[in-house]
Amino acid sequence: MAFLQHHGFPTPMIDCTKSPYIASYFAFEGSYDNHCNSVAIYRIDKTLLKNISDTEVCKDVKMPVIIEASSKGNVKQIIQQGLYLTLSEKEILKLNEDLKRMVNYSVEPIIKKFTINNSDRKNAMRELEQMGINHLSLFPDIEGMCRMLKEKFFQSADPGLVEEMVNIFSK
Repeated sequence: MAFLQHHGFPTPMIDCTKSPYIASYFAFEGSYDNHCNSVAIYRIDKTLLKNISDTEVCKDVKMPVIIEASSKGNVKQIIQQGLYLTLSEKEILKLNEDLKRMVNYSVEPIIKKFTINNSDRKNAMRELEQMGINHLSLFPDIEGMCRMLKEKFFQSADPGLVEEMVNIFSK
Protein backbone atom coordinates (compact mmCIF):
# COMPACT_ATOMS: atom_id res chain seq x y z
CA MET A 1 0.00 0.00 0.00
CA ALA A 2 2.89 2.38 0.74
CA PHE A 3 4.27 1.94 -2.78
CA LEU A 4 0.84 2.54 -4.32
CA GLN A 5 0.25 5.62 -2.16
CA HIS A 6 3.55 7.13 -3.29
CA HIS A 7 2.30 6.80 -6.85
CA GLY A 8 -1.03 8.53 -6.27
CA PHE A 9 -3.27 5.60 -5.36
CA PRO A 10 -5.69 6.45 -2.52
CA THR A 11 -5.14 4.46 0.68
CA PRO A 12 -6.49 4.80 4.23
CA MET A 13 -3.04 5.94 5.45
CA ILE A 14 -1.63 9.41 6.13
CA ASP A 15 1.81 9.96 4.63
CA CYS A 16 4.29 11.08 7.32
CA THR A 17 8.03 11.60 7.57
CA LYS A 18 10.64 11.27 10.30
CA SER A 19 12.12 14.63 9.22
CA PRO A 20 10.61 17.95 10.35
CA TYR A 21 12.42 19.59 7.42
CA ILE A 22 10.81 17.31 4.85
CA ALA A 23 7.44 17.85 6.55
CA SER A 24 8.01 21.60 6.28
CA TYR A 25 8.85 21.27 2.60
CA PHE A 26 5.63 19.42 1.84
CA ALA A 27 3.56 21.88 3.88
CA PHE A 28 4.97 24.94 2.10
CA GLU A 29 5.28 23.29 -1.32
CA GLY A 30 1.55 22.78 -1.57
CA SER A 31 0.71 26.25 -0.28
CA TYR A 32 1.77 28.30 -3.31
CA ASP A 33 -1.06 27.36 -5.65
CA ASN A 34 -3.65 27.30 -2.84
CA HIS A 35 -2.98 30.90 -1.75
CA CYS A 36 -3.57 29.92 1.88
CA ASN A 37 -2.72 32.10 4.89
CA SER A 38 -0.94 29.39 6.87
CA VAL A 39 0.40 25.85 6.71
CA ALA A 40 0.39 23.15 9.37
CA ILE A 41 2.90 20.54 10.43
CA TYR A 42 1.99 17.80 12.89
CA ARG A 43 4.38 16.19 15.38
CA ILE A 44 3.59 12.70 16.60
CA ASP A 45 4.99 11.61 19.95
CA LYS A 46 5.61 7.93 19.17
CA THR A 47 6.69 7.05 22.73
CA LEU A 48 3.63 8.66 24.29
CA LEU A 49 1.41 6.99 21.68
CA LYS A 50 2.81 3.57 22.57
CA ASN A 51 2.57 4.17 26.33
CA ILE A 52 -1.04 5.32 26.12
CA SER A 53 -2.03 2.62 23.64
CA ASP A 54 -0.93 -0.03 26.14
CA THR A 55 -3.20 1.28 28.92
CA GLU A 56 -6.52 -0.25 29.91
CA VAL A 57 -8.27 3.14 29.48
CA CYS A 58 -7.64 3.09 25.73
CA LYS A 59 -8.86 -0.42 24.99
CA ASP A 60 -12.10 0.90 23.43
CA VAL A 61 -10.54 3.90 21.66
CA LYS A 62 -9.51 3.79 18.03
CA MET A 63 -5.77 4.45 18.32
CA PRO A 64 -3.52 5.27 15.38
CA VAL A 65 -0.88 2.83 14.30
CA ILE A 66 2.43 4.08 12.92
CA ILE A 67 3.53 1.88 10.05
CA GLU A 68 7.14 1.69 8.97
CA ALA A 69 6.49 -0.10 5.70
CA SER A 70 9.12 -1.99 3.77
CA SER A 71 10.95 0.35 1.43
CA LYS A 72 11.88 -2.43 -0.99
CA GLY A 73 11.30 -1.04 -4.47
CA ASN A 74 10.09 2.30 -3.06
CA VAL A 75 12.96 4.76 -3.43
CA LYS A 76 10.68 7.71 -2.56
CA GLN A 77 9.95 6.23 0.86
CA ILE A 78 13.67 5.96 1.65
CA ILE A 79 14.45 9.49 0.45
CA GLN A 80 11.42 11.03 2.17
CA GLN A 81 12.01 9.03 5.39
CA GLY A 82 8.44 7.85 5.07
CA LEU A 83 6.10 6.57 7.75
CA TYR A 84 2.35 6.06 7.61
CA LEU A 85 -0.43 6.70 10.08
CA THR A 86 -3.72 4.78 10.08
CA LEU A 87 -6.07 7.57 11.22
CA SER A 88 -7.30 10.65 9.38
CA GLU A 89 -6.38 14.16 10.54
CA LYS A 90 -9.91 14.64 11.88
CA GLU A 91 -9.74 11.34 13.83
CA ILE A 92 -6.34 12.27 15.28
CA LEU A 93 -7.51 15.66 16.56
CA LYS A 94 -10.61 14.00 18.07
CA LEU A 95 -8.37 11.39 19.70
CA ASN A 96 -6.36 14.10 21.48
CA GLU A 97 -9.57 15.58 22.91
CA ASP A 98 -10.97 12.16 23.93
CA LEU A 99 -7.74 11.24 25.74
CA LYS A 100 -7.66 14.53 27.62
CA ARG A 101 -11.19 13.88 28.83
CA MET A 102 -10.72 10.16 29.61
CA VAL A 103 -7.47 10.20 31.54
CA ASN A 104 -7.27 13.78 32.80
CA TYR A 105 -4.44 14.21 30.38
CA SER A 106 -2.00 16.82 31.64
CA VAL A 107 0.99 16.16 29.36
CA GLU A 108 1.59 17.06 25.74
CA PRO A 109 -0.92 15.66 23.25
CA ILE A 110 0.07 12.66 21.14
CA ILE A 111 -0.35 14.73 18.00
CA LYS A 112 0.63 18.38 18.16
CA LYS A 113 -0.23 20.83 15.41
CA PHE A 114 2.17 23.65 14.52
CA THR A 115 0.77 26.42 12.35
CA ILE A 116 3.16 28.62 10.37
CA ASN A 117 2.23 31.82 8.58
CA ASN A 118 2.47 31.35 4.82
CA SER A 119 4.19 34.74 4.51
CA ASP A 120 7.32 32.84 5.65
CA ARG A 121 7.09 30.55 2.60
CA LYS A 122 9.74 32.24 0.46
CA ASN A 123 12.39 32.22 3.21
CA ALA A 124 11.51 28.69 4.32
CA MET A 125 11.73 27.28 0.78
CA ARG A 126 15.07 29.06 0.22
CA GLU A 127 16.48 27.62 3.47
CA LEU A 128 15.19 24.13 2.65
CA GLU A 129 16.79 24.41 -0.81
CA GLN A 130 20.10 25.29 0.88
CA MET A 131 19.73 22.08 2.93
CA GLY A 132 19.26 20.11 -0.29
CA ILE A 133 15.54 19.60 0.26
CA ASN A 134 13.60 20.31 -2.92
CA HIS A 135 11.27 18.49 -5.26
CA LEU A 136 14.11 16.90 -7.22
CA SER A 137 15.82 15.53 -4.12
CA LEU A 138 12.50 14.08 -2.87
CA PHE A 139 11.24 12.89 -6.28
CA PRO A 140 14.36 11.97 -8.30
CA ASP A 141 12.79 11.86 -11.76
CA ILE A 142 11.97 14.22 -14.63
CA GLU A 143 8.76 15.42 -12.96
CA GLY A 144 10.71 16.17 -9.77
CA MET A 145 13.23 18.17 -11.76
CA CYS A 146 10.52 20.19 -13.52
CA ARG A 147 8.71 20.93 -10.25
CA MET A 148 11.99 21.96 -8.60
CA LEU A 149 12.69 24.36 -11.49
CA LYS A 150 9.13 25.69 -11.30
CA GLU A 151 9.65 26.44 -7.61
CA LYS A 152 13.04 28.03 -8.19
CA PHE A 153 12.17 30.20 -11.17
CA PHE A 154 8.50 30.98 -10.74
CA GLN A 155 7.22 30.48 -7.20
CA SER A 156 10.08 31.64 -4.97
CA ALA A 157 11.73 33.98 -7.43
CA ASP A 158 11.62 37.73 -7.40
CA PRO A 159 8.98 39.07 -9.83
CA GLY A 160 11.69 40.73 -11.94
CA LEU A 161 13.41 37.38 -12.53
CA VAL A 162 10.15 35.75 -13.60
CA GLU A 163 9.51 38.58 -16.08
CA GLU A 164 13.06 38.23 -17.43
CA MET A 165 12.61 34.47 -17.94
CA VAL A 166 9.28 35.00 -19.73
CA ASN A 167 11.01 37.47 -22.04
CA ILE A 168 13.83 34.98 -22.75
CA PHE A 169 11.42 32.12 -23.53
CA SER A 170 9.14 34.28 -25.67
CA LYS A 171 11.96 35.28 -28.06
